[in-house]
Amino acid sequence: MESLVRYSHRKEPFYFSFAARRIWILRDSSSPRAEYRREKEHIIAELCVDLIDRHGWRLADIHIGELIPVMSQAGWSYPEADILLTDGSGRACTLIKAVPRDIFAAELSEEVHELFLLAHALHLEQSASPLSLVYCTRWHENGSTEERIMTIDYSRFRTFDAWDEAGRPATDSLPHRAN
Repeated sequence: MESLVRYSHRKEPFYFSFAARRIWILRDSSSPRAEYRREKEHIIAELCVDLIDRHGWRLADIHIGELIPVMSQAGWSYPEADILLTDGSGRACTLIKAVPRDIFAAELSEEVHELFLLAHALHLEQSASPLSLVYCTRWHENGSTEERIMTIDYSRFRTFDAWDEAGRPATDSLPHRAN
């Protein structure tokens, strides 16, 4: 049996289609955030190619737009992980949040805080935590690709506050797949 549910998140209409445990998300292209969404999806696509070609990840271990169930005082919500990297056994090892260039610095604290919340939710769901959180952007300028990457060691910093108090340490590269 299949059903269709309309849901609004951040003023952007979503349509969820549920059929036999598979979930498809269709976005309304008339949304005022359509340009933002297109740019973000372009960044995600390029990151996926780099993860495979330059960092050794297998296509089967790259999950795009994964919904993570999060329980809060307000009830259940399902934020979307832009890219979720899993190890060979299917356990989450890296969460990636991609944003357009003009958003990267302006919303850094809010977006990284969301990454920590998603990582905590994955920990509760899987009894294992991701190893790293990645916040990044990418753009093209003068014929070359530019990018900003912040990779946070989640095994050292379990909360946004702990990471913030430590001076926000991060590396500037995407993680390689462990063999």
